[in-house]
Amino acid sequence: MEHIKIDKKERRGIFVFICILTLLQVFKFYHYHLGNSESQLELGISEIVEKHNLNPIKPTGSQETKDSTVAQLEIKEFDQLTKKEKSSFPRSNTTKKIKISNKKPPKAFDPNKAQAQDFEPFDLPDFIVQRILKFRSKGGRFYKKEDLKKIYGLSEQQYLKISPYITIEDIGQALTKKSLPVLSFIDVNAATQEEFQSLRGIGPVLSKRIVKFRDLLGGFYDITQISETFGLPDSTYQSIEKHLMLHTPFSKIAINNIDVESLAKHPYISYKLAKIILNYRAQHGPFDTKTQLLEIKIIDQKTFDKIAPYISLDPAHNTTS
Repeated sequence: MEHIKIDKKERRGIFVFICILTLLQVFKFYHYHLGNSESQLELGISEIVEKHNLNPIKPTGSQETKDSTVAQLEIKEFDQLTKKEKSSFPRSNTTKKIKISNKKPPKAFDPNKAQAQDFEPFDLPDFIVQRILKFRSKGGRFYKKEDLKKIYGLSEQQYLKISPYITIEDIGQALTKKSLPVLSFIDVNAATQEEFQSLRGIGPVLSKRIVKFRDLLGGFYDITQISETFGLPDSTYQSIEKHLMLHTPFSKIAINNIDVESLAKHPYISYKLAKIILNYRAQHGPFDTKTQLLEIKIIDQKTFDKIAPYISLDPAHNTTS
């Protein structure tokens, strides 16, 4: 058989024909599968819409309808995702639990006897409570409610809060419980600590201080000197002054014979002043008059008036007047 001869032009035609057939097959294949995909997509969207209870949208096959349905689906899925994320956090109790407080209710108290824990129901700052206790430890006493206003730092609002609960025991009842004698008058230069405690507002601490101060002075030459006792409130002194009297004489200082150390023990004379006085005596000789002390520059009239009653020109020590 002779070979069929195909020229160049015919080969080109055959090649074009094969390409056309191939393209038709490819087009048919994609058309078939694309149609099925769109049908499946529409069917899937319908099922999702029913499952998630989205607004029903009639499938028209248009791109706008599909986009709208897909948008609703995304919103629904976003909501579910948000809920899921919220559920992953620990739930906070919306209903607050009622805490049972162990705080004691306020009750009546005597500021002259109350301890630190007795002030807790009133929410007073610790430094206020400590000042009240320190005031008492120094011999201070509250005679009426308003006396607490004198505590530094206690505001008016805090005072009004505690005022209804303040009860102060009558001093007469307190003294009766202590079985101390109540005296009309006492001799300030001879009274014992117990006798001073019989006075209104004078406790063990203050009575001890008064006696110690008196002994260091050598006795009081004036009743008002008691008001100089450390920690004695002026209000307390004013209330007891009418029960005080001077009967026993006080001791004096033999200024021409005394040494520096003994002179410096007097509460009104410092060691520096004692040394200056005795230096003056060494330079000018014994004092002839008390007023010679005013020639010492460091001694002003006020200091002289305080120490002069205790000065004696008599050579004997501890003379009395």
